[in-house]
Amino acid sequence: MIRMGLMSKKAVFPIFLIAGILLPVVASAGALQKITVEEMAKLADVIVVGLVEKKEGAWVDKHIETTIRIQVSEYWKGSLGSTIELTQMGGEVTRPFPIAMHADGAPRFFEGERVILFLEKPKQNRSAAPPPPGAKISEKLTSSMQVLGWAQGKYTIISDPKTGEDKAVCLGMQNVRVVDKREMDNYIQKAKNLIEQPGKVKRAKYIKIQNHSYQLNQSLIEKNELLLGIKGYYTNLEESQADNELIVNHYHNLWRIEHAFRITKSDLQIRPIFHHKKEIIELHILICFMALAICKYMELKTEKSTQTIIKLLKSVTDARIMNTISGEEIILRVKMNSEVKMVVDKLIF
Repeated sequence: MIRMGLMSKKAVFPIFLIAGILLPVVASAGALQKITVEEMAKLADVIVVGLVEKKEGAWVDKHIETTIRIQVSEYWKGSLGSTIELTQMGGEVTRPFPIAMHADGAPRFFEGERVILFLEKPKQNRSAAPPPPGAKISEKLTSSMQVLGWAQGKYTIISDPKTGEDKAVCLGMQNVRVVDKREMDNYIQKAKNLIEQPGKVKRAKYIKIQNHSYQLNQSLIEKNELLLGIKGYYTNLEESQADNELIVNHYHNLWRIEHAFRITKSDLQIRPIFHHKKEIIELHILICFMALAICKYMELKTEKSTQTIIKLLKSVTDARIMNTISGEEIILRVKMNSEVKMVVDKLIF
């Protein structure tokens, strides 16, 4: 049995032991909010114990979404079947090249990890059922069950090596520390492998040259170990101008800036710039940013991406037919489907 504390005796599901304190915070309605275990137990639609069987990241309209498959071993509240799938923003992909995007405060999952999850239905549709297995990943994000309270609603089950007792751990920053430690261990192992094969040594983290030989940079390793799980935000603003909460909230919106830059570089083709005069270059950038403002307006009005809007509007084409006898020109337009009509109606001022 998994033991947990801080739970009401009237709870209808097993009690489990929390190892440590709850540190994670989540962004809710523009503010950081802590949620206790008792509150999560009341708010959760489903509480499940299971094994992370598989996770898969995929590109969806210039961002990454990850689908996590959980093999259920026990339900403490509600029921969704023997296997459930969760979809959340962020994750890792390997194609066309390895890259990772992580939403600050979102839970991270590892294959083979045993977890306890407090889940809630999508807030925009509390009555929605879990997405069908064949649904597209972008649709899953809007209809998938979500972890309540972001990282606060995910507990990792670990076995005490001394007693053999299972403990559910949710330590916030220590979860980040575990991730950082794994990444650091991978870099150290890579450095050791390169040192063992001097002919293949290239510039790598944790490798230094001393006495004309490659060695492990132990001082850097010790320094980085002290910083594991620690994250800070640096700003040139005075505390009287912006408090800590405001700085963190603005950092959570950083992805919007990155998304805007990706639109300007891809859809709006702000580069390469073939002009040479300063005034013409500035005009080119100005036009692209004016187009970006229009794109963001269209996205807000239609709740669709710029790429999708362009694709829909380009589907409406005209055909010009010339009557060679009478010289009359006839223009035929493709009939707009319901989705195109919806976009056009919403964009009408």
